[in-house]
Amino acid sequence: LTTWFLAIYLITQAKNGVSALELMRSLGISWRAAWRLKHKILRAMLEQEAGRVLRGRVEVDDAYLGGTRSGKRGRGAAGKRPFVIAVETRPDPEGGLPHPVYVRFDPLPDFCQTTLARWAEQALDVDTLMVSDGLAGFLAAGAQVTHHQRVVVHPRKSSELDCFHWINTLLGNLKNSIRGTCHGFKVRKYAARYLAEAQYRFNRRFDLPSLVPRLLFACVHTPPCTEKQLKAAELWT
Repeated sequence: LTTWFLAIYLITQAKNGVSALELMRSLGISWRAAWRLKHKILRAMLEQEAGRVLRGRVEVDDAYLGGTRSGKRGRGAAGKRPFVIAVETRPDPEGGLPHPVYVRFDPLPDFCQTTLARWAEQALDVDTLMVSDGLAGFLAAGAQVTHHQRVVVHPRKSSELDCFHWINTLLGNLKNSIRGTCHGFKVRKYAARYLAEAQYRFNRRFDLPSLVPRLLFACVHTPPCTEKQLKAAELWT
């Protein structure tokens, strides 16, 4: 149990996460045991964040995780996993840029209208102002909420717009964190867990002392999972 407690502490308190290799060194256990322990904790984080609903003003964008270093680049590159990033924001009392409150990182099989409409039904409250770019699939997602603001601009200029400020900031932080900490993992199989880990920590960033007991509670109430189940590919619907 003390090994579990220390692992939970290290995973929750590290801003950029902890790799299985680093857990192995810190806990004095084998790499296989460290990997299994880490993924069971990530699974608990995933289940805790699965039901989060964003409301108010929400910035939404499509993104990709992973990909090969050689060969075709861009959206068609092999190994890339599509996901949606959505940031709930709160107005600044002094009239500046809105502040981020909660975030969702949701891996999806594609960005077609049916998929994004189903995602919006689960992830967004009906009384929401969804701010997106001109991706056609977001039209169906916007139809699931009260207000939808589409900002159609040249792709290279969208990062300069204030309405997408937090989307671009958090997306950059996410990719740098995963790239710098994990160096490489099977994106096609485990993207949902690593995205849930970043989401879990960000959404509780203002209450670090409570992260350990809250995650411990979540782990206790998460159903058991064998190593075979942990290694199985995740199904994204």
